[in-house]
Amino acid sequence: MFGGEAIGKVQAPARLVDALLREAGVAGSWSYRGVASAGRVNTTTAIETGSGRWFAVRVYGWPFGGEPRFDRRAKEVAWSTRLAAAGVPVARFLAVADVDAETDAEIDVEGAPASPAPPVSGALVEWIDGELLGTVAAREPREDLTDAWRGAGAALRTAHGVDPGVVGEGFLSADGLVAFDEGTFAAWIVHRTAAHARRLHGTGDGVLDPARVEALAPALEARLGRAPSGLGHGDSNPWNALIARDGTGGWAFRAWLDWEFAWVADPAYDHVRASVQRYADIGPTPDSWWEGYGGRPEPVAFAAHTIHYALWKAEERLDGLDSPETRLAARLLPSLPARLDRLAAALAS
Repeated sequence: MFGGEAIGKVQAPARLVDALLREAGVAGSWSYRGVASAGRVNTTTAIETGSGRWFAVRVYGWPFGGEPRFDRRAKEVAWSTRLAAAGVPVARFLAVADVDAETDAEIDVEGAPASPAPPVSGALVEWIDGELLGTVAAREPREDLTDAWRGAGAALRTAHGVDPGVVGEGFLSADGLVAFDEGTFAAWIVHRTAAHARRLHGTGDGVLDPARVEALAPALEARLGRAPSGLGHGDSNPWNALIARDGTGGWAFRAWLDWEFAWVADPAYDHVRASVQRYADIGPTPDSWWEGYGGRPEPVAFAAHTIHYALWKAEERLDGLDSPETRLAARLLPSLPARLDRLAAALAS
C-alpha cells in the first residue's frame, strides 16, 4: 500500500493508533513502519504489530475551509463493505476512533485561552501489499504495466455497475445522498466550468472566453443530461489504484483506494481522472485501460469533463496551490480553445 515519496511525513498520533487497535480487538505492541501516503487531505500511516500483522491508519483532514457536508469516514466504512460485497476490490475498514489533538498552545496571540483543536479522526484499514499504479509508472517507466491498467479498468467497470441505492445525483454519504446544489451532475459541471472561466478571465491561464463558455452552457447541459448516471469513484487517478507484483515479474491490480468522494454522476468523469489527473508525468493512459473497462466514454462528455478539470486546477493555481498536479494540469490549457471548438461543433451537429 506504499505510495513512494509522501507529500507529508507526519505519522498518525500514537494515541490514535492505540485507540484504533483497542477498538479492533488487536492486543500487544506495535511500531511505525512509515507514512504510506500523505496528500492534501488525508494521511495513511503503516504500522506493524508485535505479531507481525500490518495495518494502515487513515487520518482524515479537511483543508478546504467550512464544514464537510457529510461524514467521509463513515461513508468509507459503509461503502467499503458494499463495494466488496459487489465484487469490487477494495480495502476493508476495521475500526474507527477519535482522539483529542495534541497541542502546546494554551494562550492565543491576544492573550485569551486558545480554542481547542478539533479531534483527530482516524480509521484502521486492512493492509494490502502493493504500490500505487501512478507511483510505479513514474518510478519505472519501462515496466510493463499493461495488465495492471487492464485490471484497474475492469474493476472500475464493476464499480460503475453497483446500484447506489439512491434517487438523484450528488455525493454519496454513509446512508444516502447529498444532492448537488445545482440539482444534476450536468448542471454542476456546466455551472462550475463557466465559473472557472470567468474567474480566470484576464489572467495568464484565462485561455477561454467566458462569454463563449456561457453561450454553450444550455446546449451542453442538455447533452450531458442525457449521459448515463451511476456510482462513480470521483477521484479515480492512478495514485488511488493499488498494484503488486504478480509472481511472474509482471504487475497485477489489487484494489481501488480512497472512496471518500464517491458520488452518483456520469461515469465518464472517472475516465478523465484516470487519463489526465497526474502527480507525475506518466504519459497517456494505455489502451489496456479501455480494454479492461470494455469501451471508451461518450466523446462530448469526456471533452466537457476534461475542460472542467483543466480550468478547475488552473483556478487552484490562481489561489496559490502550486503542486505537481496543478502544474501538470496547466499543460492542458493551451489545448482548451481547440477542445472547445470541437465541443461546439459536436453540440451543433
